[in-house]
Amino acid sequence: MPDDFLIKEFILANRAEVKAMGLTEYNEAEAMEMFKEEGREEGREEGREEGKDNTIVRNIQSLMENLKLTIEQAMDAISVPDNKRSYYKGLMVSAKSK
Repeated sequence: MPDDFLIKEFILANRAEVKAMGLTEYNEAEAMEMFKEEGREEGREEGREEGKDNTIVRNIQSLMENLKLTIEQAMDAISVPDNKRSYYKGLMVSAKSK
């Protein structure tokens, strides 16, 4: 650093603090990147789950239309668990209203 920099004296007098600040900022950038990647992974997982749900709804609708099954019969045919049936019924109602 050139001698005529006004801040040089301050930096040299507070070297440890300046160094710690630099490391903190570097770690902050690293942490931000980690948070971004975690967010991306969460988004991908949500997308996969939404895709699976949409596929199940389409399968139920297809069985109902093509084989003239009731919604319960269609869910039985593709082994939808009892605890998920009301969830898929709700998705089907939402899909019809769009």
